[in-house]
Amino acid sequence: MASTVFGADSSTIETSLRRTGVDTDATGKIKVSFSDKKREFYLQLAKLNPSAAFQIEVDGIVEADFTTSRKGEAMLFFRPAGSPALDFEPRGKTVRVLNNSASILETVVSGAGESLGSVVTESVRLDLGSAPGATGTATAKYTLDKKGRRTLSISLLKAGVGPFSLYVGGLPRGNFTVHGTKASLLLSGSLLTFDPRGQVVDVVGPAGIVFSSELTAAVTGVNTASPTFGIVILPAKASAGSGQAKAKLVIDDHARKHFSIELEDVPTGTYDLLVDDIDVGDITVVSDSGSTKGEREFTSNDISDEGELPLTFDPSGRTLTVSQGATIYFSGPFNPAAPAASGVSNFGAATRIQEDLSSTGIDNAGTAKADFRVDRKDRARLNIELEDVAAGTYGLTIGGNSRGNIQTVSVDGRVGGEIEFAYPSEAGKSTLSFDPRGLLIEISSPAGVYFSHLFGGGTATGGSGGTVIPFDLRLPLLSSGLDADATAKASYRQKSSGALKLGIETEKLPAGTYQIWVGGTQRGTLTVAAIAGETSGQFTFAIGGDETADALLDFSVLDQEISIRQGDTIYFNRTFAP
Repeated sequence: MASTVFGADSSTIETSLRRTGVDTDATGKIKVSFSDKKREFYLQLAKLNPSAAFQIEVDGIVEADFTTSRKGEAMLFFRPAGSPALDFEPRGKTVRVLNNSASILETVVSGAGESLGSVVTESVRLDLGSAPGATGTATAKYTLDKKGRRTLSISLLKAGVGPFSLYVGGLPRGNFTVHGTKASLLLSGSLLTFDPRGQVVDVVGPAGIVFSSELTAAVTGVNTASPTFGIVILPAKASAGSGQAKAKLVIDDHARKHFSIELEDVPTGTYDLLVDDIDVGDITVVSDSGSTKGEREFTSNDISDEGELPLTFDPSGRTLTVSQGATIYFSGPFNPAAPAASGVSNFGAATRIQEDLSSTGIDNAGTAKADFRVDRKDRARLNIELEDVAAGTYGLTIGGNSRGNIQTVSVDGRVGGEIEFAYPSEAGKSTLSFDPRGLLIEISSPAGVYFSHLFGGGTATGGSGGTVIPFDLRLPLLSSGLDADATAKASYRQKSSGALKLGIETEKLPAGTYQIWVGGTQRGTLTVAAIAGETSGQFTFAIGGDETADALLDFSVLDQEISIRQGDTIYFNRTFAP
C-alpha cells in the first residue's frame, strides 16, 4: 500500500536552468520550498558576465532586477515579505535569466518542458467532494526523481467502505484497494501514462465525488490569498473637464491580480494608458445612456475573457497616465489603500455607503443589500438585507469572521430577512465592533455561498459598477467511459464587475451535436466538428457583460449537475461545486 500521510500541502522542487547558447558558460539552479512553515523560491547563478545587469522573468513578467558580482555570480531569494517578493506562481511556468532582453538561461519549473534531472514532490490534501455524506481525509502525492521515475499515490482514511475510483482531468485512472478504514492507489512506471500536475484529482464513490482538488499545493500569496482591492481616482487635468478616471486592483482568492481603469464623461474616442510612460493598452470611450464610458481590463489569470489583456506589469507605486496624442487627461501614482478598520470608537467622517451584494449564482432570483452609515457624532449603523431566497437561516461572514445569522421568512408572499449592527450598542441590534469597509461580505447556507462582495468598492452589477471578488472555477466533467480519449471541462467565471460566464468545452468527441444539461434542464446544443484533424466543440453562456455568448446565463450553476448528452446517452457529467 502507498504510505498514508495526512498533513498540510507542500511542494519541493529542484531543477537546473538550461543554456540557450548566448552564453556557453553560464549555469544556474532553482530550488522551491513551499509548506505551511516555509515559502521560498531560490535561484543560484554562476559564470555570467561579471558586474552586469540581469533580470529574472517568470511567465513573461520581469519579477526582479539584479547585478552579478565581480565573479559573475548571484543568489536571489524570493520570499512573501522579502525583496524581491514572492507574489507569483512559478510552478508550471517558464523562468528565464535575461541580459539586455536576451535569454541566457531558462527552464520550466515542474511541468512539461522541465530540465532533465529535475526532482519534484507535490503533496496535496484533497478537499471533501459534493457526494452526500462525504467524510474522511485524503492526500495525493506526486514524485519525480533525478532518473525520471514518477509516482502518483492517493491515500484515503475513514472515507467509507467504497468502492472508490480515481479520475484525473475527468478520465478514469484506476480503482482503489480498500483495507478496513484505509484505501490507497499507487500508479508508477508504465501505469502512470499521464502527468497529473495541475490537473483536478477526483475520488469517486458510490454516491458521487468524495474528494476533489487540483494537484498543486496551496501556498498563501502564491496561489491562495485573502481577497483585497484598492481604488484610486486619478488626478484630472483641465483637458478632462468633468471627466473621471478610476483605477482598480483586485486580488482574488487564488492570488490572481485583476487591474482595470475606467473612464467616464470624457469625449468619445481612443485613449492611451501609460504606466511609468510605457504604453500598455488602449481605452475606447463610447456614448452610454447620456454619458460616455470606457474601460481597459488586465488579468494575471492564464485564461482571459474577451477584452482583457495579460497583466504583465505591477501597477502598484507606478504613475498612471491617460492621454490622447500629446494631450494628457489624467495622471497620478497608483498607491491604493483599502479602507481599514478604524476601531469601534472612531469610524471617521460622516458617510453613507449603500451597495447591492454580488450573487455567486446559486440563486439568481435572490438579492442582498448592505447599508453602512456614520453620523457626525461617530454613531454607526450597518444593515444587511436578504430577499427572494428560500426561507431559512443564512450565515453572515464579514472579513473572514462569523457575524451572526440572517433568518428569512415569508411575509405576504415575499421572503426576506435582515441583520442590524449598531455602535454604540442598541437594543435588538448586534454591536458594530468592526468597520466593514474594505472587507469581504459573504452570505451562505449549507448549500454554499450565495453572495460574495468586497464592501466599499461600489454596488454590484446593475448598479453603478462595483467591486466584487472575481473567481475562475475550472473543473473537468467526468467521463462515462463511452469514449476513452474524449475530455470535457466547464469553466465558471466572474469578473470584478460582477459579469458571469459559463463555458463548456470538449475535445476528441465524435463530430455531431450534443445537448448541454444544467440542473436537470437542457440549456444549449453543443456542436462538435473537426478542426485541423482534431474534433472539438465549445458553448458559452454569459450575463452582465459585453462579451458575445451563445446563450443567456439565466440559471444557477453552482451545486448543479452539468452533463453532456446525445439523446439519452450521457458522455460526461459532474455536480459543479467548488
